[in-house]
Amino acid sequence: MFISSFLAGMGICSSKCNLNRLPGKDSESFGLHNDGKFYEGSNQMKYTKPFEDTIVGCCINFEMKTIFFTIRGKALVHSIY
Repeated sequence: MFISSFLAGMGICSSKCNLNRLPGKDSESFGLHNDGKFYEGSNQMKYTKPFEDTIVGCCINFEMKTIFFTIRGKALVHSIY
């Protein structure tokens, strides 16, 4: 069972986003949070199992217009957008 007293996130956003909020909580932003969910505005989906104390990466392919995340250098299967 995943129990954490904090929520951490990594992602990308436009210049219109509030930088005091986690990525994915505002429109025009996308983020993976340590609860294992991918957030986009008010939408969320299970993306991976919850995690903590690890290295997470956010990769952007501008040519294909996709983003994906890595955990400990291993790409998670799903590409998003």
